[in-house]
This record gives sequence, C-alpha cells and structure tokens, in this order.
Amino acid sequence: MSIGPESTYPEFPKFFEPVQSETQKRYERQRTNENSSRLAWSMGSFETTGWGEFIMPQAHIFDCLFVQQPYMMSGFSADDKPEKDNDTQLISTRFPRVSAFVYEYHSDARGLFYAAHVGFTVDMRSPEFLENQVTSIPRYTLIHYFCFAGIAIKRLDI
Repeated sequence: MSIGPESTYPEFPKFFEPVQSETQKRYERQRTNENSSRLAWSMGSFETTGWGEFIMPQAHIFDCLFVQQPYMMSGFSADDKPEKDNDTQLISTRFPRVSAFVYEYHSDARGLFYAAHVGFTVDMRSPEFLENQVTSIPRYTLIHYFCFAGIAIKRLDI
C-alpha cells in the first residue's frame, strides 16, 4: 500500500465496508493534521560590535515554509560587564538604539517563503543630549535576536 494522494486501499469483502470507511477516514484525518498550515516561527541571532549598519552575510533559512510573508520581531541584549576596557560598560546618553529589517525575502515557485536577508542599524549618538555628549562612541557588543512568525507548512527537505 502506497502512502500519498494516489493511495489505494486493500480490497475488503463487502461486509468490511464500515471498517474500510473508518480506516480511510482515520488516514485522511492523520494526513490532513500532519500537513495542515499552522502558526509557526523561525528564530535566529546575530552579533555586532560598534555602531553603524550591519547585514548578515547569509540569508536566514526558515525551519518551515511560510505561506505568506512572515512578520518579523526583534530585540537585542548588551553585556555591560566591564572587561579589558571600559567600552563594554553602558554609558549614560550612549545606550544603543537598534533597528532590524528585512531587505530581501526568498520564495519558491509556489510562492512559499523559505529565507530572508536581515540587516541591523545600531546608533549610539543621542541628539537629545548634545550638551552632555561623550567624546568617544562606545563599541558595545550586541547580540540581536529575531523571530519570524506566520502561517506555515512543514519543510520536507530539512
């Protein structure tokens, strides 16, 4: 017996029709539940040091296939423990401000989204505090976290 849309079921004698019907219903229910679209997410991270514009060298490959362009959420963490120099300590008026963005989505011939190129902008200069500006710009090391979420189906090639 093959599995898939062209499945054939074994021939049962006429008195087994209710059993065959229930078996077929159970198979169809399992197949539908396994392959249905559902809410999914794909997460990643990227590390930057300093300020400016950064792009990930490779596209983030999703763990699933999104049926429509997914939503992206992002955040970051900064380690403010002093190490060799004081550049890693958070400095008032120089807290990092970060924006994450997608500059290109990849989709297959069916229109399913499987990857995205992600970029980040990091700013540490506060125009609101010009009179108290510190002369040097800190070189914080930041870890950017991002999550794509949307309706998706399983990737069978992973």
